[in-house]
Amino acid sequence: MELFRSLLFVPGNREDMLAKAATLPTDALVPDMEDSVPDKEKQHARQVIRETVKALAGQGQTIIPRINALNTGLAKEDLAAVVCAQVYGVTVGKVDSPWEIRQLCDLLDGLERQAGLPLGHTRLIPWLETSRAIVNAYQIASASPRIVGVAFGAEDFTNDMGVQRSEDGREVAYPRAAVAVAARAAGVLALDTPYVSFRDKEGLEREIRSVMPLGFNGKFAIH
Repeated sequence: MELFRSLLFVPGNREDMLAKAATLPTDALVPDMEDSVPDKEKQHARQVIRETVKALAGQGQTIIPRINALNTGLAKEDLAAVVCAQVYGVTVGKVDSPWEIRQLCDLLDGLERQAGLPLGHTRLIPWLETSRAIVNAYQIASASPRIVGVAFGAEDFTNDMGVQRSEDGREVAYPRAAVAVAARAAGVLALDTPYVSFRDKEGLEREIRSVMPLGFNGKFAIH
């Protein structure tokens, strides 16, 4: 099993931030094409990531871009921009069902053939961020050998539920645990939601200590 303790999001349309992030001691670098990129900048983000991914990979970090959800209509172009030998895998937002994983795998099969890569080269980390995703957590986590981990997204989950985030996180206690259990049952990594108060180091440490006993192996971080 891979070791991904920290996975750092960086907006894919910001060359300066990508260059800085490549110098930081994170296990995986996540050039983002989803939530941190405005709609009008999506195409630019694809271009920037396509042009910089080889240089980023040369810094020693594992490169795992985040693509837009399948239902946005953007996923195919996102994948075409990043599938290459230097990209370990992709993480994809708002996956609700194993059907979406199968569709993504079909797209990846075709792109890997075009690139001359072995089938299965590009790994997957789906985000479980809705009530439907939590209900389907194990089925998603076990839907493909490409999946190396599943990530819990607290902000989108609470939006989907129509509830407010609290400091103690009681509103995400159940879905968080459900993701960790599903990941363990499927034999993949459990990766926790970013801590959004990123300047509060003590708060970050408290949250890490609270999720480790649930079985989480790593945590995403925001820029």
